[in-house]
Amino acid sequence: MTTQTLVVLVVLTIAAGYLARRAWIAVRAARAPKGGCGHDCGCAH
Repeated sequence: MTTQTLVVLVVLTIAAGYLARRAWIAVRAARAPKGGCGHDCGCAH
């Protein structure tokens, strides 16, 4: 394996990790319970 190939693999691994982390954060945020009250709670919001 050449140095250039190794550098490309490291960069791609870091990029894939970044995208996976962003996707995990988005999924976790979408599944989290939402704060605040509902539409019919009577708090005039």
